[in-house]
Amino acid sequence: MRIGFLIPSLAVGGAERATVALGNCMAHMGHEVFIITLHDGENFYDADGKIRIFPLAFKEEDDGKIKKSLKKAYNLRRVLKNIGLDVIIAMSSLMAAYGVFACAFTGTKSIGSERSNPYRHYPDFPFSAIKKLAALMSDGYVFQTQAASQYYPKKAVKKGIVIPNGIFGDIPDEVVPFDMREKKIYAMGRLAPEKGFDVLLKAFALFSEKHSDYTLTVFGEGKLHKDLEELAESLGVSQKVSFPGADKAACEKMSGGRMFVLSSRFEGMPNVLIEAMACGMPVIAANCPMGPSELITNVENGILVKVDDVEGLAAAMCELAEDDFLSQRLSENALKTREKLSQEKITEKWLQYASEIMEK
Repeated sequence: MRIGFLIPSLAVGGAERATVALGNCMAHMGHEVFIITLHDGENFYDADGKIRIFPLAFKEEDDGKIKKSLKKAYNLRRVLKNIGLDVIIAMSSLMAAYGVFACAFTGTKSIGSERSNPYRHYPDFPFSAIKKLAALMSDGYVFQTQAASQYYPKKAVKKGIVIPNGIFGDIPDEVVPFDMREKKIYAMGRLAPEKGFDVLLKAFALFSEKHSDYTLTVFGEGKLHKDLEELAESLGVSQKVSFPGADKAACEKMSGGRMFVLSSRFEGMPNVLIEAMACGMPVIAANCPMGPSELITNVENGILVKVDDVEGLAAAMCELAEDDFLSQRLSENALKTREKLSQEKITEKWLQYASEIMEK
């Protein structure tokens, strides 16, 4: 198949990482893969040399949002006609609208996808209407969770499919033995309000009163970087907390830690949680909508806590630090994610669905 992915850019982010990982796997399987980005810029993730990347390099100085959107759509349509794809996969609900327009009467099938929590990500008009209309007009649609699909019209859900995220990051082949793990806590994500890192810092401050020998590392970039550093300073834990930015080797570095914490207020299907579990890390996650509860069975392969519950999160962190038997059991069960959500299995599901759409 000649498969294209449509995404705003290949900067740091979950959808971007999924795009490159799926594309790499498809290319390895012998498919022709193209990635089309609306904007030019540095690519954070390493795409296979067989993948052809087409940045539309849209000039932002053009006036008016509507004018910009129309130019992007027409430019995309021109590129698709030249490439001649079998199918294009839009890697966000809003990108699906561009995909529908660009593919009309070209012979290229369009598949949209929901990569976040649709109730919280661009929930207001006109974006809500655009997302639902694009889902109805797309030839196919992929949802990460069953809960996310319920946001969309029944007709879109009927033709769609639920495919969870896979292990899209590079995880170590060897699992660090539990007794060799360092007293380090890790988190990763965009430094933005929805990720709840303010809650994590407050919980870590409480945790440190009992376990002063632990450190916290938060991988990621974002507008709250300075605010979070200042919060760590005010809580008296700045010497134990680091914000090293985005790091391609984050999974490998995290894999030797004692626990991973997801403190998000909402998610789609958190890549970082999947990868931490695949590394055999004991994980704690805020039971936010959506994603964590579909990955974690509480106290079996991870621990779920209430959203924005500082004391509850601190208590769960203390429990893992103090109960080696529990931590080891969670670690062993979390490792089953490697098989269940392997990159190859998830890619095969995407390819099978794309083939079904092409046959319609």
